[in-house]
Amino acid sequence: VQHPTSLIFEPSKKSAYYIKQAGGYSEFGKKGKVLVFKADGRILKKPKNIERGDTIYIPERIKATTNWLSIFTEITQILFNVLTSLKVTGII
Repeated sequence: VQHPTSLIFEPSKKSAYYIKQAGGYSEFGKKGKVLVFKADGRILKKPKNIERGDTIYIPERIKATTNWLSIFTEITQILFNVLTSLKVTGII
């Protein structure tokens, strides 16, 4: 969620209400993977009712980006250094 926090329990409210009160889903929140940790230790997927003491958990998607230009630059530099070394030593 945008602003993880504790909220006052309100009977008959669904998990969507509490998620909205905490600022809604974050950019990386997995909307279909809401878990509720019950006060007695159980973990429920998509529970029908929220009870006093429950904790709503929304896992995040991991978004890894790759800077291909940086990788290509580093590989090119390594190849240049290897070829230069081989030329200087007379191997090629």
